[in-house]
Amino acid sequence: MHKEYHMKKVLSALSVFAAGLAFGLDAGAAVTGGDIAKYDLANGESVYTASCAACHTSGILKSPKTGVQADWTARLEQGMDTLIKKSIDGYTDVGNMPAKGGNDALTDAEVANAVAYMVKQLQ
Repeated sequence: MHKEYHMKKVLSALSVFAAGLAFGLDAGAAVTGGDIAKYDLANGESVYTASCAACHTSGILKSPKTGVQADWTARLEQGMDTLIKKSIDGYTDVGNMPAKGGNDALTDAEVANAVAYMVKQLQ
């Protein structure tokens, strides 16, 4: 059973990698601290508090919980640009992220700042 568990973890990681390649994502695009430095984290915190925290503090709709590394690992491997694009455009492959978190009044920059703020909480 123990070997099966590890094999499932390896296969899961490989499927994430393969999916990234299939969608043209850079396999080496994992998020780094330098990726976050260019964003306005104070604005990101304000946007997060007003528009993101309702889902991301509790994991509603399978959203990754803020500050919980395991919830973000596969997402971080996709890179910051992909995280931001999916947050702006919305997606339903894993969980249900409405475009701009359901707040169409947000600018793309504000969404990007909120994503950077959430990623920063993992460091």
